[in-house]
Amino acid sequence: AVLSYSKPKNECVVPCSRRKKKPKGMPKRPLSAYNLYFQAERSKILAKQEENGDGPRIGFEGLGKIIGKQWRDLSSADKILYEKLAEKDSERYRKEMEAYNEMRTKRFEEEEKRASDASLLTVAPITEASSSANGSGSMRDQQTEDLMNRSPVLGGTSSLPPPMFTAMMKNPPAPVM
Repeated sequence: AVLSYSKPKNECVVPCSRRKKKPKGMPKRPLSAYNLYFQAERSKILAKQEENGDGPRIGFEGLGKIIGKQWRDLSSADKILYEKLAEKDSERYRKEMEAYNEMRTKRFEEEEKRASDASLLTVAPITEASSSANGSGSMRDQQTEDLMNRSPVLGGTSSLPPPMFTAMMKNPPAPVM
C-alpha cells in the first residue's frame, strides 16, 4: 500500500509576517550605489516610455534586467558619482542611528528611574522605634494591626498590598516540581 503524505495546513488565520517591524523612529537604512542608480534610471525609463507611448508599462522584473545590464556596462568613472552619493547616505544613516540610539538609551534610563521610584513607594516595614512610640505593645502586634489596616482584604482601606506580598511579587518563590 502506498501512503500519501499531505502537507499540514498553516493554522494561522492572520498571515504570519516573516520580517520584524522596524521600531518607530528608527532611521531608514542607507541605499547602495546600485540602488541609487536604479532609482535614477527607473524614473528616466518610465518617463521616456510615457512620452513615446510604447506599449504596455514595463514591470519591475523587466526594469531590473534593463538597469542591471546598464549598471554592469557603466564605466567606473560614472559609477564613482553613485558611490559618493551612497557614502553620503551611509554617513547620514550613521548620524541618525547615533541620535536614535542616544534617544533610546535616554528613554530606557528614564523608564528605569521611574520603575525604581515606584519601587520606593512600596510600604516600608515597621521598625522598633515606630512601634514603641505608639506604646501599644509588642512590635509583632503592631505589625499585625498595621497589616490589617493596610489590606483591603482584611477590612483596611489602603490600595497598596501588604509588605510581605510586595516582597513576594519582587522575588516570587521557585515553582515546585
